Amino acid sequence: ATATPLRVALARMLGVSLGAVIGALVSVTILPSRREAVVARSVAKLLEDFGGLLRSAMTFEADSGDDRRRDQFELRIRQALRELGMLIRDRPDAAPTKGPAGAMVKFTVQMHADIVFLKRELQIDEALPDAAMPALEDFARAFEDTATKVASLARGRTESLDMQELRNACRQTAEVLRETCPRSEGARLMLRRLIEDLAALTRSIERALHPLPG
Repeated sequence: ATATPLRVALARMLGVSLGAVIGALVSVTILPSRREAVVARSVAKLLEDFGGLLRSAMTFEADSGDDRRRDQFELRIRQALRELGMLIRDRPDAAPTKGPAGAMVKFTVQMHADIVFLKRELQIDEALPDAAMPALEDFARAFEDTATKVASLARGRTESLDMQELRNACRQTAEVLRETCPRSEGARLMLRRLIEDLAALTRSIERALHPLPG
């Protein structure tokens, strides 16, 4: 109360400056960058759509209405992937930035490619045997459950994430395809690639949004 106005102003300036320095240090060392957070949210939305895309890759009904809806759905995903890629470019003609944000985009794009190639490989046979369908359904369900959890992780929530059930479903599905579809080598490879890319995406999200202490 007895300080001069100049001393009060200087004290307030020192307090604000100290808060700004602490905030900057925390943002650099602990909090994710704005780019990484925005990329992670976009990845989360795509992961939730990938479950439907995977189910679409495993069904081949000849219905014009279903085909139109499927085409529109796949077009929307491709557009979202292009927008995701632009998030890691400072200019449209610039090279993608590196780091956790770039890794998240890379593995998300690879997962989309895995599903597209899986669909092509499954269509080698005009009709999958009925014996293979339950295994594919179990795999699709396990993938959706895991992808939903990874999407939750990308939105900043922390929860236990165990991919063992998905890996088991992948192994069982590959065994069924090997027994029932002699020409399914490519499909089995794409199933394994999809799981490994999802695991790599999960690790990149954890590095970007949930850094280890110290």
